[in-house]
Amino acid sequence: MLKADIYLNSINLLISEDENGQLIQRICFNISRRVRLESALKRMSFEDSLTGLFNRNKFNEDFQKYIEKPGDFLGVACFDINGLKTVNDRMGHMAGDEFIRSAAAHISQLFPQTTYRIGGDEFVVVDSQRKEEEFKAAVASVCDSKYQDKEQFYKLRELKPE
Repeated sequence: MLKADIYLNSINLLISEDENGQLIQRICFNISRRVRLESALKRMSFEDSLTGLFNRNKFNEDFQKYIEKPGDFLGVACFDINGLKTVNDRMGHMAGDEFIRSAAAHISQLFPQTTYRIGGDEFVVVDSQRKEEEFKAAVASVCDSKYQDKEQFYKLRELKPE
């Protein structure tokens, strides 16, 4: 059996008071379902459903925090998937979705918890931990691995790159 958190909300009401003391009624409500739904809605508002990465809403919120309180380091890189239109046109949108998920996996492998899908085929990473050279090397590694994966993707499906 799964252990689930139980959330309660209670209301105390004074029913009556006399020389013997107070009569208080306590009403408790199990609000666990509501708390879980609110949590799921919040996650969905910040998560891209196709890739599981953060979305544009989360990017806007997080980036505002970086602007308000800048740290010592901040690396920002934008990635755009070349060839997505070709894949979609020739193989269908399910193959295009696979292509997007593959790109997301490559990027988030090197930039976990700092990758955002901000558009159809556009990704952004915001990294405040790595120094400049390390950040540039990670970005280059993403580009190299995605290029190799794209070539393999095309070969398996007998497509010619754009």
